[in-house]
Amino acid sequence: MKTVAVLTMAFLPATFLAALFSIPSLGWDERKPEKFAIYWACVVPVTIVTFALWAGFTQRGEVVETVKAVKMLLEHRKRRERVGGLGDVEVGGQRGAVSITRSNVLGPARRSSI
Repeated sequence: MKTVAVLTMAFLPATFLAALFSIPSLGWDERKPEKFAIYWACVVPVTIVTFALWAGFTQRGEVVETVKAVKMLLEHRKRRERVGGLGDVEVGGQRGAVSITRSNVLGPARRSSI
């Protein structure tokens, strides 16, 4: 099913813009190379934006989890600076080393339904 969605995202923007550019009032009847270049200059960015939006929607859970982990790391660094050093922080057998990963910040990874 995902393959069908990816193929649709690849061809739908180009198909839509081809239909849009075929409107007679735009005067695309002449066969000039620069007009064909304008078509591709519109198709490529629209297709890239379509894939970027798809990736953003399907990966939003992982992005949110990464942002939470980064915020937690920054809060830890601020606390460490306020205290004036590393104090008694010991993680992973190394004094002063803090390992923040998705599993120890947010628990086990969740699979998205998409």
